[in-house]
Amino acid sequence: MKEKLWASSSRAVQDEVKNLPDWYITEDEVDIDMSTIIGFGGDAKTYRGVLEDGTAVAVKVYNANVQKSEQAKQRFFDTMQLWVRLSHFNNVCRLYGACYFTETPFIVMEYCDLGSLDTYLRQEGVDRYKASIEILTQASRAITNMNSKGFVHGDLKSNNILVTTGINPQAKLCDFDRSFDWSALKDERLVKGTAVDAETEIMDAVRYLAPECIEGMLPNSNSDYSFGMTLYHALLGMSPYFDITSDQKLLASKLARRLPPRNK
Repeated sequence: MKEKLWASSSRAVQDEVKNLPDWYITEDEVDIDMSTIIGFGGDAKTYRGVLEDGTAVAVKVYNANVQKSEQAKQRFFDTMQLWVRLSHFNNVCRLYGACYFTETPFIVMEYCDLGSLDTYLRQEGVDRYKASIEILTQASRAITNMNSKGFVHGDLKSNNILVTTGINPQAKLCDFDRSFDWSALKDERLVKGTAVDAETEIMDAVRYLAPECIEGMLPNSNSDYSFGMTLYHALLGMSPYFDITSDQKLLASKLARRLPPRNK
């Protein structure tokens, strides 16, 4: 694969090819079923796929215009480097690899057949209260483990906790685009590319963020606020601040430290 890329690449890309990371995976190593979308967001869609050895995987394919800037490429690279370090943790979605040379960069990860926590809790026959406690107890162990090693998830919410079949359903943390190594930071103030810019991010994510993050502070290593909002969503079946649809009012409520409603 290196030789193939080398022959068809510019000098800048050739320099990158010399130092491909261990997590790099090629298009030839995964068969992506583009007819089966299992998840989507503002900048990517997730499909089912199969590795060469027959392992079922999920493949997150980014939109063509998302990873064009050098800053975006570096952020993608940093995210994969961090995910590799987390991939062996219990209750963390396994990373099989990623590719950033293609027109549409993609990530290959563990396939979780029961979907996101929110999707799983909506399934017929699932006891929402019991399942919420079981899955989030598992997720809390993963978060505690991450925090003890100095890592912060940074974007904890119901859609970023997947559920897979086991002896009992198993929680799997995913989406580490906004995760970071707390011990590597010298300042708790906003660090470019790590904390959320409320003006540009999807407002749904803001519903789970601590007010301090919106004000420009990085979340502390405990992630208590986001976990609390995730528990709220799981038990109630509604997003935090579901009663607010205006972006401006949502931000104002968060900054005023107003709590979300206790019932529908």
